[in-house]
Amino acid sequence: MEIKKAKRAGQLTAEQVREAKSRLKWYEQRDQDKIKNDKALNDFESMIYKLRDWLREEDNEPYVLEEDREALMEKLMEHEDWIYDEGATANFTTFEKLYKTLNTQYGKLEKRRAADVGRDQFIKDTFEKLEKFDESVQDLKETKSWISDEERKDVSDKIAEVRTWFNEQVEKQAALKKHEDPILDTAAATKKLNSVSKLYTKVSSKKKPKPPKPEKKKEDEEKKEEEKPEEAQQETQQEEE
Repeated sequence: MEIKKAKRAGQLTAEQVREAKSRLKWYEQRDQDKIKNDKALNDFESMIYKLRDWLREEDNEPYVLEEDREALMEKLMEHEDWIYDEGATANFTTFEKLYKTLNTQYGKLEKRRAADVGRDQFIKDTFEKLEKFDESVQDLKETKSWISDEERKDVSDKIAEVRTWFNEQVEKQAALKKHEDPILDTAAATKKLNSVSKLYTKVSSKKKPKPPKPEKKKEDEEKKEEEKPEEAQQETQQEEE
């Protein structure tokens, strides 16, 4: 006979337990979404202020056209109004998308400014490095004569190739206005300089060849002849006679 366990007063049914777990899960998800929403909203709002401050900075004026600046400022104002209107019910995915758009615009403008500020020094440093490589290759002719003319020419040709490319980039960049995106890519130029350095290191590290060893065959034969017993030497002499 099956004995059913009596239910205690206030004990939840299986269905009630499932409902309680479902509600708990909903509350946890709601809290997680709120955390994500607050962070995404804060990031988006901070980017609005950051981009606005950049546009208002007098030193940054050359890097953006006046009409573009005004359009961006108006857009930022619209974003700010939206936050306290329709944005009040937006979720974190919407804020993240808007933040990404503003962050891309900010990065583009800041890249123009940063590239322009350090460009003259970078150009000067790059040409000096190429010149030093030229001098170092010439020094190899005196300091490491075992390095062939062809090997040194390989390095010189590489230096000339990079110098020609860099000159072209500098000339193209000089024709641009400050508000235009830069052509001179410092990362690409650095990579090409590294390729020169790698080739120079390979050639200049060539070890000096060891001098040829003296022939020992005749010396060994004479030594063996001296070590022969006297009788054997006499027999050899008689055979020779």
